[in-house]
Amino acid sequence: MATFENGIYHITRGPSQYLTTSGSQAIFGDPGLDDGVEKWELTTNDDGTVSLRDVRSRHFLSLDDTENIQFHQSVRLGEKEYHWRLSEASNDGEVYIHAVGRSEDGGDYVIDLGMLRIFPPRLALMRKDQANGYQGWSFVRA
Repeated sequence: MATFENGIYHITRGPSQYLTTSGSQAIFGDPGLDDGVEKWELTTNDDGTVSLRDVRSRHFLSLDDTENIQFHQSVRLGEKEYHWRLSEASNDGEVYIHAVGRSEDGGDYVIDLGMLRIFPPRLALMRKDQANGYQGWSFVRA
């Protein structure tokens, strides 16, 4: 399990893609958007999971349905705290961001680019694929 100190982070994929939001939807975004829009407050919980809170809106990174984890479920902001699990990804320095909860098919789901090819690109839960070198995220101190 990957561990990070509590604090404010940018969550990135590569040098130019940030985990950010558009309204309540989690998206891929370019750096330098509105101040704070791509900054996340990471808090480690007693069970080793983490909570991720958008610094600007003070809402948590969450899901449409936190009780039933499923394929291609939208990742979005919510008022209720949601716990994520971090684990080492296949690329050095990157982590998977796992959904925590029960899935009907027993799958292990991580935050990834959704299948809808729209702009801005939305984030969704996808089945973890160790061979896919693009599912990992970097946490960079803001």
